[in-house]
Amino acid sequence: MVEPGAGTIKLGSTTAPFELKRGEDIQLRIFVDRSIVEVFVNERQAMVKQHAYAPGDVGVCLVSEGGKMKVRELKAWTMAASNPW
Repeated sequence: MVEPGAGTIKLGSTTAPFELKRGEDIQLRIFVDRSIVEVFVNERQAMVKQHAYAPGDVGVCLVSEGGKMKVRELKAWTMAASNPW
């Protein structure tokens, strides 16, 4: 979650500082590799969090609170196993 008014980003229960520049859009790059979630914000801040999930829980949801959100581009792909035993 990006909170411009608070100058923070939040991933689960972890909060990190992040100042949005005037007029700057938010660009998120999110990588999910099984139980690891990595979030990169505007190529300036990164966060990593372990996340427990159910095997069939593979959906992604985008939510905006307190304002409108415009998604200009969304890409998703399935990664091949790096160690396919």
